[in-house]
Amino acid sequence: MKKLLVLTFVTFLFALTTFAQQERKISDTSNRKEMRQGQGRKEKMEKMKELGLTKEQLAKMKDVKKETKAKLQALKKEQTITVAEMNARKKAIMEESMSKMKVILTPEQFEKMKASMQHKGKGKRGKKSDEMEVDLAS
Repeated sequence: MKKLLVLTFVTFLFALTTFAQQERKISDTSNRKEMRQGQGRKEKMEKMKELGLTKEQLAKMKDVKKETKAKLQALKKEQTITVAEMNARKKAIMEESMSKMKVILTPEQFEKMKASMQHKGKGKRGKKSDEMEVDLAS
């Protein structure tokens, strides 16, 4: 009887510690995601400050970004188009967005933004991704 009681108690303790560890992993993951999103917002705000936007420019840029985001989300929801067509439409949306931003910003601000966007893209994609695109295009 004592052995059964001890075995039940040990099993209960083991289950309790396992559950506590799983709970911690879930909360750690959500905290990391929130931290990454916060860093992205902070970086975007710093880049906007570097451009030296006026309040009017900032408001117009936010409108353009909202509009672009809405169009891209609508495009993602379309399920009847091919991947090539989706990529073409996405490229057109981004080009339209860039042309609107070019009108809002001064030439110097636009060049700074464009340079920062190119720098950002190279850091994320890396060399292998560029090589794959060349191979796929051939």
